[in-house]
Amino acid sequence: MRMAIANSLVWVALLLSPSPVLAASDISGIWQGSAAPARVLQVEAKKGGGWRGEVNYLNDSPGTLNGNPVAITLSGQAVKFSFDRREDSFEGNLSADGNSIAGNWQAGGKAEPVTFTRASAGFVVDPAPHKASFVTVAKGVKLEVLDFGGTGTPLVFLAGIGNTAHKFDKFALNFTAKHHVYAITRRGIGLSSIPDPTIANYDADRLGDDVIAVLDALKLERPVLAGHSIAGEELSSIGSRHPERVSGLVYMDAGYSYAYYTPGGGLPPGVSTYLDARELRQALEELTNVPAIRRMEVKAQVDTLLQKTLPEFQKDLAVAQMEMKLLPPPPPERETLAVKVSDAILGGTRKYTVIKPPVLAFYNLPHTPPDSAPAGVKAYLQAQDMLTAVHANAFEAGVPGSHVVRLANAEHDVFRTNEAEVMREMDAFMDKLGH
Repeated sequence: MRMAIANSLVWVALLLSPSPVLAASDISGIWQGSAAPARVLQVEAKKGGGWRGEVNYLNDSPGTLNGNPVAITLSGQAVKFSFDRREDSFEGNLSADGNSIAGNWQAGGKAEPVTFTRASAGFVVDPAPHKASFVTVAKGVKLEVLDFGGTGTPLVFLAGIGNTAHKFDKFALNFTAKHHVYAITRRGIGLSSIPDPTIANYDADRLGDDVIAVLDALKLERPVLAGHSIAGEELSSIGSRHPERVSGLVYMDAGYSYAYYTPGGGLPPGVSTYLDARELRQALEELTNVPAIRRMEVKAQVDTLLQKTLPEFQKDLAVAQMEMKLLPPPPPERETLAVKVSDAILGGTRKYTVIKPPVLAFYNLPHTPPDSAPAGVKAYLQAQDMLTAVHANAFEAGVPGSHVVRLANAEHDVFRTNEAEVMREMDAFMDKLGH
């Protein structure tokens, strides 16, 4: 009898004691992903139960470093999370010891095996040597600004669409010996404020005004602005409307239709037709004013349509048609917040044709595909090079004081794939500007 009671007490004690599985169910903390790109998952418990987290891409490749909130569920050992603003998701299982989560990362309709392991004590998510702050640029809108330090002429980096200021965590350090270096995360991205994704909120001049507001807040006098990809529109917005505010502009594969309009230039697909269609719609609306038509007051509008708007539209439609034939259709995606913001930015592009400050512009040109490349790839690269050459030549001829550098077989992230060349050209360009 006593033995039975003793055994019962032992079983009760075992049942009441914390088990390894229950202890392992605390998933709060920092987790490092196993696969490239380097991803870090930060998890914290919510008040009232449940979990929230954030996924960071170290060195901001290929997504934003910060500002990727995720909703997390934990059911037994099954862990799932999905992004608030993007389509990526993850499903996996927590190990018995609670130190790893193995599963599959879903993105673009493809699954990739990824294992997250608990980070060691003292792990720093963002080890780059910068100070982060937030600058108010409009009512209810704050932008993340990174200060990399340094002395000399201010140099401010602007990232491409979908990327944050952290895109330059490594590259920016090349310039701190001669410049005080900063980088800005535009509105709608990362930890910066995300206004409603309307074209008015993300118009190119609105984004340019945000940059001016940061310069004012930091009291930066005539900095050099260096922009990657879509940031070319912010450079051109400032360079055409406020040239006195900067000493020079650096376009890092950023001098396409959204930055310097060239009929028939294309790149990126569809942007030129966005610009033309909007202009054409406005012109056609003016021609619906019957009293004005009756009084023959629309002659100037008709002349502009026949001599400029329609011919430009025809050229850009021909390029769009070629791109649609050569490019595969993008994978289906739902209307996430990130997609809506990107669409608003593209929809807010403008036709800049006058850029006044000194300019350094990099273009990826030409590309030599290997003999083994499929015919479709060769055709696409050939067409891409042709369109890029149209822009590079137009920029060189139409922007006074511009210096165009063509980088053979480079990739879009020219400051990564061709770091030494870009750094050398930027140093030489900025040394000549003086102050």
